Amino acid sequence: MEEMKLFVKIALHRMYDHYLPKLLCSIQALNMEQLWECNAPGLNSVGGIVLHICEHIKRNTLSYLQRNIKFDEGIEEYFPQLDFTPDMLSIIVQETFDKWKHQIANMISENNYIDIDYIASFIWWNIRAAI
Repeated sequence: MEEMKLFVKIALHRMYDHYLPKLLCSIQALNMEQLWECNAPGLNSVGGIVLHICEHIKRNTLSYLQRNIKFDEGIEEYFPQLDFTPDMLSIIVQETFDKWKHQIANMISENNYIDIDYIASFIWWNIRAAI
């Protein structure tokens, strides 16, 4: 149990303190046109991919709270094309990661509730989605 708890803490640190700053820097390095440009038919924009990642994180965060939650549809095709500026998209990303971090930290501190194996599997999928 303690090893899995350590895994979750390390994963939380990596997602929030390593991946998030790099993602935000990457978003800020692009202008609005670059952010939403689709280079060829069938390809997704950087902004759409970022929002797709955020949707994964949001859904997983909800799944931590409600283990049996069912979503009406999948997000396989969820790559929205919006007119957000890099600053606007960065705010969405930051808020999404903040909520996720808060929920994970709460679950770690509530030893009596935490199903560490369940959380570890979701964190693994979040990390895979972010890479």
